[in-house]
Amino acid sequence: MEKNYIPPKRTIKDYRNSNGGYYELICSSCGQTFYPKKSNALYCNKECPKDMARTKKISKVPEDTVKAPKISEKDRKIQLIIRAKMKVKAAQKNYDDYLNTCGKEGSNSQKELAEIERLEKIVITAKNEYNSLQKNR
Repeated sequence: MEKNYIPPKRTIKDYRNSNGGYYELICSSCGQTFYPKKSNALYCNKECPKDMARTKKISKVPEDTVKAPKISEKDRKIQLIIRAKMKVKAAQKNYDDYLNTCGKEGSNSQKELAEIERLEKIVITAKNEYNSLQKNR
């Protein structure tokens, strides 16, 4: 004789509070009112915690920290001039360092000459940008 499988009976628990009413909560993710099976439940269904995790990954930084402070036109121009001056210094330093290393080694190959010309152009471009910003100040 074959025995048929008989599933166990589920016990239905009463989740009412002491006053006789049902627990009523608001879902932390979607804001919907629901009747939880446990008194410490946070979400109304299985998808809500996943949605909550997705939104946390998207917006890790609070909105108020993302906004840059508004600055005046004068301050913006000063910042641009400072950046241009720093570019000139960096370009000039790279150019000088490269010339020093080439001078120590003593060889003047085509590659080195091409690199020197490239660095000179960068220095000239940075100086021109700085001078134009100074004039428009």
